[in-house]
Amino acid sequence: MEYPKIFEACPVCKNKVRIVESERNAQVEAGVMNPKATIPALFTQSFMFDPNDKSIILARRQVPMLLASYDICSECGTLYCTRVEKKMIMMEPGVKAKGQG
Repeated sequence: MEYPKIFEACPVCKNKVRIVESERNAQVEAGVMNPKATIPALFTQSFMFDPNDKSIILARRQVPMLLASYDICSECGTLYCTRVEKKMIMMEPGVKAKGQG
């Protein structure tokens, strides 16, 4: 799969206007916010490794991470994913995965 994945329209009503993106644009136009700044309504991080793999926490190692950004449709109020990026991050020794004691 190729990244980034971009979802330009609401999956429910097909509207392309988003609430947080619109407010961000207004703040940029007013000179209050840096044009390069991105502000999602919500974002999630998914680390792509087996949490039971002890080598992840014992050695410094790169693992893939998916970062998904969400916004809210200005027409119907649906919260939907607008972008998914894949990044490589460095796991430091001693960092425990969720679910490990």
